[in-house]
Amino acid sequence: MQLVIFVSCDNDPENNNINSFNNNTGVVYRMIFVSPASGEASVSAGSVTPLMIQIVDEEGSPVKNKRIDFMITGQAGGSSLETNSSVSGNQGIALANLRSGNTSSHFNIVCETEKAPDVFFDVTVSDEGTVDFNVSLNYSGNYSPEEIRSITTGIIFSETCPESISGTTISRIRNPEDLDEISIFEGLPVDIPFVIAGKLEGVDSKLLAWGCQEPDPETLISGNTVAFELELNDYSMNLESDYPVTYQITTSVYTDFLETYLEKWFDMGKCAHGMPSLFLDCLVSWLEGGLNCQRGIPNVLSEEIIAKRGTFNIDGCRGVYDSEGYYSLEYIFQNMADGIDEIQYSLVRTVDFMDVKPFQTIEINSLMSYSDLLLKNSIESFSFPRNTVEKWPVINSFKDTCGWELLQEYLTGELEISDTYMNCGLIYTIINVIHQEHLNLAGVSFYGDSIKNRILECVDEVYIGEPNENIAAFIHPSLTAFDIQRAMEAFQSRVNVEPIFFENGDVVFSGSYSFTDSDLNGKIEQISWNVDVDLFPQGY
Repeated sequence: MQLVIFVSCDNDPENNNINSFNNNTGVVYRMIFVSPASGEASVSAGSVTPLMIQIVDEEGSPVKNKRIDFMITGQAGGSSLETNSSVSGNQGIALANLRSGNTSSHFNIVCETEKAPDVFFDVTVSDEGTVDFNVSLNYSGNYSPEEIRSITTGIIFSETCPESISGTTISRIRNPEDLDEISIFEGLPVDIPFVIAGKLEGVDSKLLAWGCQEPDPETLISGNTVAFELELNDYSMNLESDYPVTYQITTSVYTDFLETYLEKWFDMGKCAHGMPSLFLDCLVSWLEGGLNCQRGIPNVLSEEIIAKRGTFNIDGCRGVYDSEGYYSLEYIFQNMADGIDEIQYSLVRTVDFMDVKPFQTIEINSLMSYSDLLLKNSIESFSFPRNTVEKWPVINSFKDTCGWELLQEYLTGELEISDTYMNCGLIYTIINVIHQEHLNLAGVSFYGDSIKNRILECVDEVYIGEPNENIAAFIHPSLTAFDIQRAMEAFQSRVNVEPIFFENGDVVFSGSYSFTDSDLNGKIEQISWNVDVDLFPQGY
């Protein structure tokens, strides 16, 4: 189905006293069609037709001795005027004879005079005769009769219905008072292509419904009277392709939440050797009977291990050397294999990123689409202007779509979304963006015991045999594989981060969108929005 939008036409044959809407300064006269009284001239090829116009003053009295100019506009097909101007007589009537050519054509004759709006005759020249159409409207859309302010039908001289009639001339306009009224079009040419069009408008000339149909060629027989039903459909705007939309959110909620949620990861990322330090803390805690990787009661074995650990710097991090100047256990452990150092580097990068509080301002870059009565926002990437203007893409497996299910059937220009609860988990998506940009480079998942397994994989690349036994021998000859296993279990509990799943999402939008279709062809050209975003509803 093609979208058809109509523009107002100057010629209104149902009100001959008003057929132009020029707001000329100092207008004191107006012109009225006399012959043909409708302003619509359907003439035969090779004929002469008198065109008569009357000029009256503001009180409706005839004005004599007033010059009126006549001018053909459009492709006249050999038709011409016998005179280009005429002076009004005692009854205010001026006459110009139209000599039609031998070629079928459709054109206008503009009538001009000083201090009066222009009017024009709508002329068709037919070589094969004319046909009459009685047009009825068929409308079963969503608008009630009370919402309809005007009804218009008319003729477009074209072979097919245009995609947009913005700027396209619609001729021979009729304005029925209700949908059941028949619009009569007499003298339509059988040898000039035309389509029949109609529209419904509401308050402030808002387009409500439209329709355009070609007549059946078999009905175009000279002298025929054709009953024609024109179907009108509700006008809607459509997004034919994804439309980019960027929202900016100013908040500290995400920074605070992520720092708490990822606290275990930050503990390891704050120091250059944070991951081996945490593992050794857990090992010493196990040996001393401590809890949660905290020290208990020292013993000979634990003290010997501690002596080999890196000394503390001013930031409270253990370094490369022990108290005697030898490489520390932290340093050696981290450099057992490239993979361990790679993981640690990823953790440090994550903490460095979070230290600048990047989520004070978040830009959500999304693509808006519309289908199946659902207006959707697909989150494509994030920007954190406080940290960088670079856009962080969202990989497909973590993309989330926010959407509104529209209550009305069509997009009609504006959409209010006051307190609309969104179904997208923004925090979940951001967490996974951080993961893919930092930790994923080292092959580390956020969840489960993957970091413990990754450490064992890296160590296994260096040693042959059981990894736990090899680590035990490396740290101290008195350690057993069981000691390492228990330390690894404690280490895993400290670094494990449970997945976040929000059942209802974590974003509330309120505000409005407006959609622009300036050429009225049903295709949205621009989307404007005034939207506020609230985060973590219902206590999240």
